[in-house]
Amino acid sequence: MARMFPENLNFFDICSQSKQFLYKLFKNKLSDEFTVFHSAKWQVTNFQGKTQKRQTDFIIVSPKLGILILEVQEGEIEYNNHQWYMNKQLTQDPFSQACDSKYSLLTLLKNRPFWLNKSIVIGHAVAFPDLTINHNLGVHAPSEIILDQPQLFRLEDWTKSVMIHWQQKSDDQGELGQQAIPELINVFEDSVALSF
Repeated sequence: MARMFPENLNFFDICSQSKQFLYKLFKNKLSDEFTVFHSAKWQVTNFQGKTQKRQTDFIIVSPKLGILILEVQEGEIEYNNHQWYMNKQLTQDPFSQACDSKYSLLTLLKNRPFWLNKSIVIGHAVAFPDLTINHNLGVHAPSEIILDQPQLFRLEDWTKSVMIHWQQKSDDQGELGQQAIPELINVFEDSVALSF
């Protein structure tokens, strides 16, 4: 069973049934190798000195395999002419959103003493738990980083495979190590561990 932050959810505070479903699935189907942060928030300062607030749906961490940012899209999703639509409404590109969150978190971590000289393998993925994706979603959305309905039945295998995918693409080959977990808890404790 994965370690979850927050440990329990007040499901009435979360309007997304897909996020509730995935929270329960991660908790029950991932092994204790994994720590999962739900609705993690952080702030980074950009090059102009302005503070930017960031949030992502899930951050999955393995001391051996690294960090995975996961954005969740629910309902009817359509990718047409380089535009994304959710339930027929124009929406942000979820892959770009996940990728932006990945680099934002990496920037935050690299500015903290524990992470300064540490290898950090960090990747991103997008979950479509209501759909089966059978078509190409563009070059920046390879099937390896898509969690769709069929993958839910092999959730731990999928999680490991996508994290290994990013390990193979990374210049950093070292493991995070066990001490990375409490360090990440400290990073997110205001937004995740104490806010529910």
